Amino acid sequence: MDLFRRLRARAQARGADGLPDLVAALRLIRGEPFADLRADSWTWMFEGERFDQEFAAAIVDVAHLVATRSMRDGDLSTARRAAETALSASPYDETARLISQGLPSSKATTPRLRRSEAMVSFVAPTTTAHRLTLPNEH
Repeated sequence: MDLFRRLRARAQARGADGLPDLVAALRLIRGEPFADLRADSWTWMFEGERFDQEFAAAIVDVAHLVATRSMRDGDLSTARRAAETALSASPYDETARLISQGLPSSKATTPRLRRSEAMVSFVAPTTTAHRLTLPNEH
């Protein structure tokens, strides 16, 4: 979690040149935050301030930046990986689903992306992904 935050902060400081740091941050993600915790411990984490939800939102934000920039640059494989990472970290998040919906439909090659595409089409068929830029990008 700490390395993810540091990479994200460095990317923000670098502006448009920070995309490689954001991609590296996403490579650290392996599913939903804190999903592998033992059932009989770490219960404090799910009371009060929800670090798991905050971290999932941060992952989706980074994935949105990476996917948007990658699609603009024509790098659909990186955009697809970012969408898959967002969905694995927060499978019920609307933004994560919209990221995958913003990809060309013929490129929805993984089961998770196909499911997401089907759900978004059912829930919000007229919604489009919005362009999000990195800080200091002009």
